[in-house]
Amino acid sequence: VIEGRQENEKIMEVFDYIVKDVTPEDKKLYSPEPIYKDQKIEMKNFPSDIKYGNMTGIDDIELKEHLLDKWNH
Repeated sequence: VIEGRQENEKIMEVFDYIVKDVTPEDKKLYSPEPIYKDQKIEMKNFPSDIKYGNMTGIDDIELKEHLLDKWNH
């Protein structure tokens, strides 16, 4: 919400509608990756055991760049 518009009731109604109704339904239908904490999405034929890359603990930027170069995306 644009600074200074939070007091406008109609703007906040639209914002709440987008956050509470539109976004969850959009993510359910078109983005099977969880974006909310505790989000459970069941999409037909979407794998449930995906192993994600994790660079936690790697502080060497050159190593991170090397790994990203090898990543086939």
